[in-house]
Amino acid sequence: MKLKIVLPATKRHLYETFATKFPELQLVYHRIDQALVYIAESRPPQDTHQQIAWLVSNQLEFADLEQEQQEVIRTIFYDVQVDGLRVKDIYFGGIDPTKPNRFQVLLQLEDRVMQLHFPLNWTPPPVLS
Repeated sequence: MKLKIVLPATKRHLYETFATKFPELQLVYHRIDQALVYIAESRPPQDTHQQIAWLVSNQLEFADLEQEQQEVIRTIFYDVQVDGLRVKDIYFGGIDPTKPNRFQVLLQLEDRVMQLHFPLNWTPPPVLS
């Protein structure tokens, strides 16, 4: 499971423990409020509950990256037309073996299926309000 985790400036003192609990951290971006946003892989799967418990006990914001990706992609393509054709449905096809660093999104149009390939660690850009 891949998690998107927010480390606010006020909790940077937790970084060393954080990096130990999530050894495959990848910094994705800095938010405008000076928080750091990371992608972390929960490995091995049996450690996921302990890692999530640690995040909760330290009041760190986190989300399941795959679920967030799917929700955002569904929102983006809701009621959209591609080449004049309405997107009828969206399917998530997993990882294409010919493009192992990307996940596949299939848009069911009125008369055909369109394939999109997103980077595995794709995160929606932060929204500035």
